[in-house]
Amino acid sequence: MTVLLTAYTAPFALRALNDSAGTSGTSATSSADGIAGAVGDDLLDYAAQLGWNAVLVAVAGALWLLLRRTRGKDPARWSPATQAVAVLLLLALVVTAGGYTLMLGVAVVGLFFRPPALTRHLGRISRGAYVTAAFTLGLLLVAGIDLVYGLVLGAAAYGAQIVVGSVLARKLDRVDRVSLALGQQNGVTAVILALSLQPMFPEAVAIVAPAIVTVNCLHFAANSLWGRLQPDPDDPRPAPDRPPLPSARPVQPDLSAGPGTVPLWKDLDGAADPHWKEPAAGPAPPDPAGDDGPPRSALAHLLRNVPVVDAVALDAVGETD
Repeated sequence: MTVLLTAYTAPFALRALNDSAGTSGTSATSSADGIAGAVGDDLLDYAAQLGWNAVLVAVAGALWLLLRRTRGKDPARWSPATQAVAVLLLLALVVTAGGYTLMLGVAVVGLFFRPPALTRHLGRISRGAYVTAAFTLGLLLVAGIDLVYGLVLGAAAYGAQIVVGSVLARKLDRVDRVSLALGQQNGVTAVILALSLQPMFPEAVAIVAPAIVTVNCLHFAANSLWGRLQPDPDDPRPAPDRPPLPSARPVQPDLSAGPGTVPLWKDLDGAADPHWKEPAAGPAPPDPAGDDGPPRSALAHLLRNVPVVDAVALDAVGETD
């Protein structure tokens, strides 16, 4: 989305620059016409660059589609030879884009052209690309930086994320809403966009470079403060307004203590850790039916409404329980 918005708004920015130069200057009409012609040439050059970026993306998409149709739709199942071919094709696209400064095309191609052989190393590749892009950006800062405009741009970008994130996440809970609002960061995409805008806007790199640092510093400070205000999930101490939860062990009747008896809580060794009282082993309760009736187990006291037709079956139920 950032790449697309930049590509669409850059011509309008050039036109606004032309209007500003034409109204604020006191030069002759010929000079204004010269500026307009220069801006018009920049617009044509920018449109041509967008066209070549689109061609790069189209070629990469056709190659990726061809590989999926001939070698299988699941790239993870490709043979090592096919994956090696995919990596070589990607390297050729990157080298071609680098030779013609097609930075926007590289960013779009990276969204879908991902050989499985590089997936496991994607983190290292991303860090390496960021270091390389940042080094290239630094080479263009030989003329200095525009610190004031960079600070303003970085603060505006972070503030816009807070406003838009709060509106879009208004139905989420408080933690997610604040985390999304404070989630603005700048990385390799911002660096690539600055490099791509440099030919049309000579001051782009001098402004964007300090803006990237500003955004990342604001992100670190705001999220560090927000993290300190949140409870530690690894803290073993319970919250002061929450009593300790009981054990998840199910309640079992104590058959040795008589009918309908429920075991009580007890504190072992004064550790304030509740445990269920285990039923103590002991002799079976006396047979309430006497010598004349069928013998009954202690479970029979809990099954008063269940008719017993076989003493053997009843004893089996008691032993199973």
